[in-house]
Amino acid sequence: MRSLSVVDESADLTMGIEGRMSYTKARRALFLSRTYEPHNKFAEAVALTQRANLHLREAHTSFADAGEDTPETAFYPLTLDSVKELEKDVQDAETDLKKRWFAYNGGKASGTQHQKPVFFDIALNYIELPMEKLQGKAGVASKAQPAKNSPAVEKRVLAERKAAEPEPEESAPTPVPQQSQGMLGSLLGGWWGRK
Repeated sequence: MRSLSVVDESADLTMGIEGRMSYTKARRALFLSRTYEPHNKFAEAVALTQRANLHLREAHTSFADAGEDTPETAFYPLTLDSVKELEKDVQDAETDLKKRWFAYNGGKASGTQHQKPVFFDIALNYIELPMEKLQGKAGVASKAQPAKNSPAVEKRVLAERKAAEPEPEESAPTPVPQQSQGMLGSLLGGWWGRK
């Protein structure tokens, strides 16, 4: 429509066509938002109603800028009252969608309960943080300490283990070549002034 030479020649006709296109886009966005609603895609539906609001604002500005209806726009009769009526429908649909979205997510209808915001101190290296108590309050199972056996049982188990192990024969330790230690020592010692 915009590329027609008749539309380019007249500024009033251009504004009238722009307003009608914006109105049609807003109506289409409202209908699309109604198709998303039965599938519980409320975020998409609300986004479409917001898009419809933007198109309706464009239609308002184009109607405010345009003077009276021209004979060329008689093919699509549109008044400011019909734009306001569509705007009211879009606002009602958006409010209804937001309520249904809130109910779908399981929120409470009466939000009168005010709670203090959670405060976390980030200076944990200065303050001792009782993680066991916090995990208990959060319902997270803390790591259980392994049960300690009594000292008498431990001594008996150690004595049994020693008796079961054969005593290894002591062998002479293998001599470590002194030259390799000397080389490494002289290399590193040379760096720091030692020989």
